[in-house]
Amino acid sequence: MTAPTRALQFARDLAEPDWSLSVPVPAKRSIAKLLAAVDATLALHKEDAIYECDDNGFPQTEDESKFVRNICGTCSDSSVTENLDDGNYDISGEYGEVGWPCPTVEAINKALEAEQ
Repeated sequence: MTAPTRALQFARDLAEPDWSLSVPVPAKRSIAKLLAAVDATLALHKEDAIYECDDNGFPQTEDESKFVRNICGTCSDSSVTENLDDGNYDISGEYGEVGWPCPTVEAINKALEAEQ
């Protein structure tokens, strides 16, 4: 289990009503709200895999050797994701493309890994 995963699980445990530690109810509510915010942010920032396309413009996802890289579809310009959907993506990269992990996910992971 990675450090961010451990930190999130510990926070989830603290927010549980039957947790053995005496965590005040307002603190549990705050922890639950913070977890919801982190979860919602991470749900938005998912990695999109880029694969080479065949002659018809369809990604060759079944062939791992055709994998190019991962990007964040949320942080990348909409033109990048539109080109992906249309099969017009330039596999050498496009302007406005944000690699994976994106700065948002990196910031969350860095904060959760930090020694307190």
